[in-house]
Amino acid sequence: MRRLSPSTRNALAEALNEFLAGQTPLNRGVFICRYWYFDPIEEISRRFDVSENNVYVILSRTRERLRKFLQEGGFDI
Repeated sequence: MRRLSPSTRNALAEALNEFLAGQTPLNRGVFICRYWYFDPIEEISRRFDVSENNVYVILSRTRERLRKFLQEGGFDI
């Protein structure tokens, strides 16, 4: 993993915050639980009252939207 300069880290953090602000509460909550708090899929499923399969789908689609968002913002993914 390559190291990012402080200015790039700040820009990336701002872009991530902007991206998450544009997501539905469910998508944002699932994403944050998984990738910020490292919650297990089973726990996220119970917390949001959705199937485990739905959690996997939400995460996959959200990651894809994030990838596109960052690429459009000029980040080299």
